[in-house]
Amino acid sequence: MSDSILSPMTQTALREVMAEIGPGHEVIEVGGWLGESALLLVGLGAIRVYSIDTWLGMPEMDDFSEMARCYEIFLERTAGKPIEPIRRDSVSGLWTLFKRGVDPVLIFIDGGHQYESAYADVHCAIRLFPKAQLVLDDRPANDRECERGYREAAEKFGRTLSGGDWVGRISP
Repeated sequence: MSDSILSPMTQTALREVMAEIGPGHEVIEVGGWLGESALLLVGLGAIRVYSIDTWLGMPEMDDFSEMARCYEIFLERTAGKPIEPIRRDSVSGLWTLFKRGVDPVLIFIDGGHQYESAYADVHCAIRLFPKAQLVLDDRPANDRECERGYREAAEKFGRTLSGGDWVGRISP
């Protein structure tokens, strides 16, 4: 298993946004996978990271030999850190956190890569947390349908998707 699944562009984008925001805020991530992005966000000053994932994997990853252990690996890597796993699909997880009164300044979205998932993630995030910055992984360099979902959801709220070939951003 690779030690790093976050692209250098994604790591840079998260560092830049966290530097702008400053330390001491709550962050939500959609797509916790093995905990790498949550650990990075805590290291960059997030006071708490809520990591939403089913930990069931994705169709394109069914050859991953440790798929059944993803959640266990996440828990091992994040033990003792201010990281709370929310074991739900992305939309249900966002609603759960909204109902709990979580007030994130940043939502990092690296969930489902199909159009429908990408659209639903961004639409729900903007609707429930309109003041949050959104950082979006896996843009056109990786997946055009994912990019289209991100862009169309942002446009529905009159927002613009900006960024490079891999990582995007939607500001409030």
